[in-house]
Amino acid sequence: MFDILKKVKKKKLKKVTVLYNEVTNLQTSDKKALLAEEGGEEDAKIISGALKDFGYKSDIYELTPRSIKVLDHRSTDLFFNLCDGVGNLPKTEHKVPQFLDKKNLWYTGSNASALLLTTNKVLTKQVFIQNNIPTPDYAVLQRIPDKTPEGLRYPLIVKPVAEDCSLGISQKSVVYDLSDLF
Repeated sequence: MFDILKKVKKKKLKKVTVLYNEVTNLQTSDKKALLAEEGGEEDAKIISGALKDFGYKSDIYELTPRSIKVLDHRSTDLFFNLCDGVGNLPKTEHKVPQFLDKKNLWYTGSNASALLLTTNKVLTKQVFIQNNIPTPDYAVLQRIPDKTPEGLRYPLIVKPVAEDCSLGISQKSVVYDLSDLF
């Protein structure tokens, strides 16, 4: 965080707005379907306070489907992106930098392409393999196989292909033999 502040300070950065999305007014009863975690506002306040300690003007801004529409009217020099998506909408993390890029606004964090890539475990594995980055063998399964896929050794971790971070992973995701998949 502070490296970017050193770089942009040369450009007379004066105000930083910390973007967050909070789990409020849930649109689903399944919290696992949501990308945001509780505590976003608290984290945003802590970061904003640290920025103030460094001499910057700073505020926080809750990003929702409604508030993103006017985000580009906000008077700020840099957006510190803490968003896991837009409001409570699943699978929208990439929409935040996509919007900021479209409006030519400065922000911290990954761009939309990087977020789309890294939230797809198969695509990420393929990039690792193409670039000779060591990564454990894997298999994508549509159904429970009759035998252990070639190249895999137990214990294995079974996880959803397109969930963010560790969503969908629990102690039951660790399998020690083929029968654990049932």
